[in-house]
Amino acid sequence: MGSERKDRLVRYYGPAERRAHRRAWWRNAGLLLAGFVVLTLLDVPLVYLFYIEDREPLQNSDLYRLVRVVGTLWLWLLVMWIVRRHDRVWDRAGSLFFAPIIAGLSCEGLKLVIARERPVLDTETLRSGWYAFRPLFSGFSDASNLGFPSSHAAVAFAGCMCLAAWMPRAKWIFIGLAVSCGVARMLIGAHYATDIYVGALIGWGWARFFEPVERPRRYG
Repeated sequence: MGSERKDRLVRYYGPAERRAHRRAWWRNAGLLLAGFVVLTLLDVPLVYLFYIEDREPLQNSDLYRLVRVVGTLWLWLLVMWIVRRHDRVWDRAGSLFFAPIIAGLSCEGLKLVIARERPVLDTETLRSGWYAFRPLFSGFSDASNLGFPSSHAAVAFAGCMCLAAWMPRAKWIFIGLAVSCGVARMLIGAHYATDIYVGALIGWGWARFFEPVERPRRYG
């Protein structure tokens, strides 16, 4: 076991440090909740601001396909395999395997429970008015057109935040890719801003959970 892991296991936090950590936790939780409330109030205006009615040219563009694939598991399975071949251990590759997959599955499960529909009624018609909810848990019988939270955003942020933690000098590139994936989903009316926001938080949380505490060793 590496010295860094040992330090984490045996470190003692005094009463003052514990109080500071609790205050920081509540402050961050309050800020995240405030962000959700603000985006909830802006959700419908943002949908009309971002939505592109003629979507076919956008969806056929290389840039859209590039940022959309950041939110797919196939990309992160490929990146995981590349990292595993490079490091020859599972420290980082394991994070890239589990974080995006569990983040995506978490969002898909929440969609079935919360059952909030997407901004678009069908493939082309934008919904008028506020949210449309089905009864709780109704997604288990009909999962069509459910959008909260965004699994694309969760997968993108889980993978990109793992890479950002390992390559901090390039972290804004990875964050930009994840944000771009979310924006791309809003442009075609697939998600509200709060769908993206909550999905991003879920992805970020799983990335932090699976973040390795040791630097990967290299052999050969």
